Amino acid sequence: MPIERLPTKVRPYAYRVRDWMKSDAPPIIILGLMSIIIGIAYVVTAPIPPYHPIEMVTFIGFFGVLWICDGVVLLACTFQPRSKLSGIAVGVAVGLCYAWAGSLVAQFMIVPDHSIRYLSRAALYVVVGTLVLYIVWLKSTLVREEATLPTAEEVRDVLRGDAS
Repeated sequence: MPIERLPTKVRPYAYRVRDWMKSDAPPIIILGLMSIIIGIAYVVTAPIPPYHPIEMVTFIGFFGVLWICDGVVLLACTFQPRSKLSGIAVGVAVGLCYAWAGSLVAQFMIVPDHSIRYLSRAALYVVVGTLVLYIVWLKSTLVREEATLPTAEEVRDVLRGDAS
């Protein structure tokens, strides 16, 4: 339903919600929640052998805390989605996604008997990272010009000569 058909008292709130939905905040919230969930999974459970290469760099709890911290920063950035901190946090999340994907592909090449599980998980991380990059690119290049029809009140004001 067009916002113009809503009751007049509700329109300002509807415009704010629409503007917020068009901002970078919703994808940042999704990425932040995903990061927190992944981090919690790595903090509360021990890695299952065979480990993939990135899990051998340092103890897995470090990466869990890194995912969680980045997710919390992303959620905090929803109030200022175009800030430098937001860009850094999105970059860290995308970097972690690609690092995990690369590590899982490497594990598949090292231990091919666990076959497609590693490749399927790697594909998910690549898809998430690529979608985030696409959304960031798309939002930075799109120029949104909205053609809106005048409301009945605006037409009446113009016809009466009251328009300013």
